[in-house]
Amino acid sequence: MNTCPQCNQVYYDDTNFCLNDGATLVPASQIPTAPQIEMPTVVRSASPVSPVRHTVESVPQPNAQPIMPATEGVAARHPYVVIGIVLLLLLGVGLGIYFLRSPLNGPTEPAKNPSADSRAGNSAGADQNKQDAIDKEKGNLKTDEQKLEEERKRLEEGEKAAELAKAEPDNYDAQMKAADHYYQTSKFDSAIKTLNQARRLNPEASEPMFMLGNTYYEKKSMKTAGAWYEKALEKSPNNVPHRGQLGLTYLNRPKPNVDRAIREFNRALEIDPKNPRILYNLTSAYATNGEAANARATLARLEQLDSGMDLVELRKYVAELKK
Repeated sequence: MNTCPQCNQVYYDDTNFCLNDGATLVPASQIPTAPQIEMPTVVRSASPVSPVRHTVESVPQPNAQPIMPATEGVAARHPYVVIGIVLLLLLGVGLGIYFLRSPLNGPTEPAKNPSADSRAGNSAGADQNKQDAIDKEKGNLKTDEQKLEEERKRLEEGEKAAELAKAEPDNYDAQMKAADHYYQTSKFDSAIKTLNQARRLNPEASEPMFMLGNTYYEKKSMKTAGAWYEKALEKSPNNVPHRGQLGLTYLNRPKPNVDRAIREFNRALEIDPKNPRILYNLTSAYATNGEAANARATLARLEQLDSGMDLVELRKYVAELKK
């Protein structure tokens, strides 16, 4: 057996050079202190082996475990944790899509139809319905919040007007604004008192008399309301709203004077033939009086107009008349 004096590697006798460092081998007996090393299995070659410089290569150990990525290791060790994370991500995506598609904004209020407080109809409701229809076509129908805010401002301004009217009793405009505030808030006695003060300040003005008529009308005092409308007409005989309101007082009294109401409505139509409010009330008056032909003819005139008024009840009323 031969031994390398440099690295103590042991070879068979037919090998002369060390395969590790190329040193000349010597008999093993000449190196008595060399440690006993297990001989590797070497392939014999028929030709001499030249010394070769070897590079070190990493050789995988037989029992070594492959190194896994961190996520793969978590999935292998804790599969339920990974499943939970995936479910949470899917839930988050689903909620995000839901809230993005959900309307945030509350739906707008539809246009209201006018309702009649009597068969004569409620002109204020009709006017509001027509205005809402116009606003809807323009795409600017107001929301509930906007209407509430406007109402709050009106009340605030009305209260200021009432305070000013008390502080300045000789201020006609202040009295009229305060009276309107009292009327709108159903404080009719305060409205009457303030309107009388305005009338004393400007006796020739018809507006305080007309508003007095409206206030008594709301109090169901039709006779007194009619008297104030007549006083207002003395100052402005061609005023169609004044004439129309006077006709309503005769139509809505405990003992209606329908003929007088019809006469007042026709006088108003002589001034404004296409006034939808007057046509509505005249149709109702004819129907109340049993004049079927006149009621149908007047209703036909009203239907030709783009008034925006709700005519369902009026049509039904007229349709029930005998021919």
